[in-house]
Amino acid sequence: MTTQTLLYLALASLFIMFGLIGFVVASSSDRAFGRYKAHSTAQLGKRLSTMFLFHDAKKIFQLRVALFILIPILAYMITANMSLVVLLAIMTAVLPELFMRLLEKRRLETFESGLPDALSQIAGSMKAGATLINAIDTMAEETKGPIGDEFALLIKEHRMGKSFEDAFYALSQRIDSSSIRIVIAASSIANDVGGNLSETFERLATMLAQKKMMEDKIKSLTSQGKLQGWVVGALPVGMIVMISQIQPAFFHYLTASYIGWGFMFAMSLFLLAGGVMIKKIITIDV
Repeated sequence: MTTQTLLYLALASLFIMFGLIGFVVASSSDRAFGRYKAHSTAQLGKRLSTMFLFHDAKKIFQLRVALFILIPILAYMITANMSLVVLLAIMTAVLPELFMRLLEKRRLETFESGLPDALSQIAGSMKAGATLINAIDTMAEETKGPIGDEFALLIKEHRMGKSFEDAFYALSQRIDSSSIRIVIAASSIANDVGGNLSETFERLATMLAQKKMMEDKIKSLTSQGKLQGWVVGALPVGMIVMISQIQPAFFHYLTASYIGWGFMFAMSLFLLAGGVMIKKIITIDV
């Protein structure tokens, strides 16, 4: 067997080996992406249904993936700036999640702010002679937003065979609120010991309204601390951006040496530590 034949066999073997490795990697990546897609779609669908937003989770996931791929490519084709491409890729990956959390936070705040009035309405209906089911049903029909949606679903679940305890527990699973957990605990105790539910709901409405007033007062008093935290955190980043535009040669020393990268890493750690400390100071549990 000649040397040329051995060379061809070796090249063919390498080609087959790399082809098999590529096939295995592609298959594994495809399966991994499929698992990630299924998990992400299921989680997104669950979160949307919890907020009573009945959209196709698969289409939203496909849109997110398409934007994550297309926006950096278009940015590179237009500007050829890799820093901008990386920044847009990070923003495209992070902003949808931040938007979802903002929607959940606003819905929770709307629910908690309307809960005292809903409890007062339920208590008033029960004092007028209505049963607990009819009182909640009337309140849900007359109230719009998260309060009406959640309590209407509670009534539907109860009419389909769930006990009030299980229906309230399902409500607490959908709404991560300390206020609704207080309502569930108080109503369960009143049912067990035979207390007056209308008076219980009325006291709870008063207590939760006072709690909300105190939380709003604390939020207004700590708003200055939050603003200071944002300013202190953004100031070094803004200075770096300004220096990079005004004196590019000076900024080059930060990125062209290990000392510069170490300095920026230390600055990032100090910024993170300062943000955590400010967050601890202004976070007051009621």
